Parts: sequence; C-alpha cells; structure tokens
Amino acid sequence: APEDPAVNEAAGWVYQELGFFEQSADAFQTALELDPQSYWLYEPITDSYEAAGLPQEAAEFLIGELSNPAQVSSPPALATIGWNLLSLGMIPEAEQAFDQSIAAGADFPDPWQGLAEAAYNRGDIPGALAVLETGMQVFPDHAPFYEKAGDLHRELGDSKLAEAAYQRAIELDPANSSPYADLASLYSELGMLAEAEQLLLQGMQAYPEVSEFYSDLGSYYADQGRYAEAIPLYETLITQQPEEGWWYAELADLYVKQGDADRAMQLLGEASARNRGDPWLHDTTGWVYYSLGDCEHALEQWRLGLEIEPSLDSAREGIQDCGG
Repeated sequence: APEDPAVNEAAGWVYQELGFFEQSADAFQTALELDPQSYWLYEPITDSYEAAGLPQEAAEFLIGELSNPAQVSSPPALATIGWNLLSLGMIPEAEQAFDQSIAAGADFPDPWQGLAEAAYNRGDIPGALAVLETGMQVFPDHAPFYEKAGDLHRELGDSKLAEAAYQRAIELDPANSSPYADLASLYSELGMLAEAEQLLLQGMQAYPEVSEFYSDLGSYYADQGRYAEAIPLYETLITQQPEEGWWYAELADLYVKQGDADRAMQLLGEASARNRGDPWLHDTTGWVYYSLGDCEHALEQWRLGLEIEPSLDSAREGIQDCGG
C-alpha cells in the first residue's frame, strides 16, 4: 500500500522503535507528502533525524517546508514547523514560521506562544512579554499566556505583576494545578508561607480528583519538614494512581524520615516493580534504600538506572558510596 499515508506513518513508528531512524524519517515524510494535513508528523520526523545524528537534515527539511505550497496556507502546520525549528535552536527560522502561521490566519494561540518562547530563548524577556500581551489581546481567556507572563515577571523580580498574572491564570483555568504551584512557590520565596499553603489547599479542595494538587501540597509539606502532613497526601496519590512508581518512592522517603523503616521497605518494593524504564526513579529508589543502610538493593537500583541512562552521575556516586 505505497499510496496509503496511514501505512507509511505506521511504518515510521515501527522503524523508529527498532532504531532505524533514517528509514523512519523517510517513512514519515512519505506519509506527510501523501497527506499534507498530517502536520503532527513534523515532530517525529525531526526526532528521527536527531536520533540518527542528522540535525542538519532535519533543519533543511523544516526550512524547505516553509515554502511548500501544501503548507504555506496552513496555520497549524506552520506553527508545528516553528516549534520543531525552535527545538533545533533555530530561533530566527522558528520566528519566521510562527509569523507565517499568524499571517495565514491562525485562530489559535500557539504561534504567539512560540514567538514568546523564541524571544525568551534569545534572552529578550521584555520582548517575550510584549508578544504575550499581544496574544492576550487576541485570546484574552487563554490561561497559559498569563502563567508564562507570571514566570517572566518573576524572573525580572517583579513579584506584584507575577502574582497578578498567576492569579489571572487560576481564574481562567482553575482546574490546572500548575499556576497554583507557581504562585505558591512565589509566596514561599516572599516568606508568605501561610498564603502558599492556603492556595494549594484551595485547589485541592475545589478539585479533589486532580492528582497534581496532592503532589504539589505534599512536596510543599515535605520541604517544610512537615512529614506527618505530607504522608496522607502521598497515600491518596497511590490510591489515585497505583501504577505510578514515583509516589511509592517519595512516600518511602517520608516514612524513612518518620523512622518507620518497615513501611519504607514495603513501599520501596512497590516502587521497584513500577516504571522500570525510568532511570531517575531507579536512582531515587536507590538513594532511599541507601538511607536505610541497604546497599544491596540500592546498588541493584542504581545499576538498573545506569543500564538505561549511562550518564546518570548520581547513581555512579551512590555506587561509589556503597563500595560497589
């Protein structure tokens, strides 16, 4: 089925999973040529070229697409090209793509977000804020604009404007935990600890099904040394997401700090059985075992992590500490 875009796309994913990255890029490009509206394929094409060690080929392909008659009038395709050029560090070319997307009649906020990110990557924070303000005029109810503006105002040291931007993001998208966490972090920096805690509690109580509120508040309590208050929140996370190994590892660490080694060991066993492809979870689990004086299991976890991610320096340090 050489003319079927779905078959070629499927082949691209299989090639990519097998590690044949140049072939996967070719298959994805064929699928895109057969169906120019499948603009989501720009990302796996870029990823495949990068994985093959051919970022220049990715760049040349994406730049060529900016003048492709099948795409020059497609705002979503142009915006997607922009994001992939940005991932390659090609800021002027990415800005060109986002500008073309807007000129082609983009009726979604993505290209303005891309232009703001490009300006930020150039070190132009005022320019990024100016782009966001333009985007807000076109899409006044798009919460991510305000959250990003809060981050930038905070980086510039303007806590008042950052606070106002985060609050607006919360008003527009109250079920999103991210601006709550950002604003709580700002309050913590300003020494407004009660306000930070109240904000996270507010989000958790209003949206008890959103797991991020429990993890954010649990992390906040853990950072404050309030382990007894953090533990029930992580227990809830385990109930909500029983297959997520990170919750078991983080809860185990809290029980270690509370002096309950038996419960910590039980949880570490659960953590070890989950997310086995995550080298950073193996690293964290190894350090919790280490804090219990169990170098045998710690070494096992660190070695598993290094098999997946050989550059995991923290695991190497742990192995040295355990004499492995």
